[in-house]
Amino acid sequence: CIHTGGRGVIDEIEKHLQLNSKLIEPSRAALFRYGNVSSSSIWYVLSYIETSRGVSKGDHVWQLGFGSGFKCNSAVWRANRCVQEHHKAWEGFDVSRMYTELAKGSC
Repeated sequence: CIHTGGRGVIDEIEKHLQLNSKLIEPSRAALFRYGNVSSSSIWYVLSYIETSRGVSKGDHVWQLGFGSGFKCNSAVWRANRCVQEHHKAWEGFDVSRMYTELAKGSC
């Protein structure tokens, strides 16, 4: 779960940590749908993961949050149970439309 501080932040984290687009998709989706909502964005990202593909018992989720200047916090969570919830925050979200809009450069 990467803080959605902007497209540049997500792009650089993807590049320098060598993450694939599927791992970055939840953060891009949160930025696309809600914009930069500061550190609370990591909870929208987690809810996207739970909604789109679920979290299995024993999975680890790494949350990264960034603040002004050199502030950075992270937490690693281990799931104690399976979670496949459809959060209201993601009702009606069309990931294909997001990718189309991103390809156009409009976001």
